[in-house]
Amino acid sequence: MASFRKLQVMRVPSPDPELLPLLVSGLTAKIAMDRVADLAPGATVLVTAAAGATGQFACQIAKLRGCTVVGTCSTAAKAAMLRSIGVDRAVNYKEEDLGAVLRDEFPRGIDVAYESVGGDMFETALAALRPHGRIVVIGFISGYKDGSGWTGASGGGAAAAKRSAPLPVTLLAKSASVRGFFLNNFRREWAEHFAWLVAAWRRGEIVSRVDAHSVGAFQGLDSVPDAVEWLFSGRSAGKVVVAIDPEAAKEARASRL
Repeated sequence: MASFRKLQVMRVPSPDPELLPLLVSGLTAKIAMDRVADLAPGATVLVTAAAGATGQFACQIAKLRGCTVVGTCSTAAKAAMLRSIGVDRAVNYKEEDLGAVLRDEFPRGIDVAYESVGGDMFETALAALRPHGRIVVIGFISGYKDGSGWTGASGGGAAAAKRSAPLPVTLLAKSASVRGFFLNNFRREWAEHFAWLVAAWRRGEIVSRVDAHSVGAFQGLDSVPDAVEWLFSGRSAGKVVVAIDPEAAKEARASRL
């Protein structure tokens, strides 16, 4: 007796490396911002790890929605990249205190935080929320490598100890909320939002940054562990990509020249 499995697929126009970030990274930002964040023109939006694969899209989508965007990063080069895509205030947390920047420059607080770091960064976003604010949690990369993100430790311990009140009390006092987002729970919306992303990219309304180091550096399946290590190093900017078929990748790049 024959059997089959039905899979949801989307057509990617070409293997161009700049199209790849629009898939998981772009879709996460687009659907989370449109369906979970409740963005409104004039809102102040904090994007953590803003120079990363999904953060870059969250920043640009928030700007297209008429928001003021604050983006965090770890180097001066990444801060320059964020300003180039329209971020209003790029904060290099290695050189500036994010909490102090938010208190001094955005005293009314933030309306939305697009949060992918966890730990101290989550706590800083929580403290900066204004009444009715929302934190959209799409990840917690600070706890991935040591496993603490999966146990809840990345949001507890020393970071949580800095709170003036337990999380439920803090949320209640501000009528605020923490909202989780997992892309697989929105499968039926992928095609619609991916089509929007591709069209916006082709029109030049959004840019799709691929980490410059990873292009050509990681080739073949054997290089995937090295690419993951590069991602966790904190030195990447944009989407880290691996050329599974290096020749096809070269042809895709050449076709755009």
